[in-house]
Amino acid sequence: MSNTAALPFSAAELRDYFAGQALVGMLPMPSRPGVLPLTVDQMAERAYEYADALLRARSKRQP
Repeated sequence: MSNTAALPFSAAELRDYFAGQALVGMLPMPSRPGVLPLTVDQMAERAYEYADALLRARSKRQP
């Protein structure tokens, strides 16, 4: 893992970025069980759940 001091994101911005990336991956998969059909609000909540999981995994890799 690279040095986090060099990242141009705050923790909140990184969470938003991760959630956005998760959402981008969810949108084109309408037949995936557990992803769609969800309401847009449910999709947003799920995207942040993925983002939080990514942040937890990322923190475990920090020295």
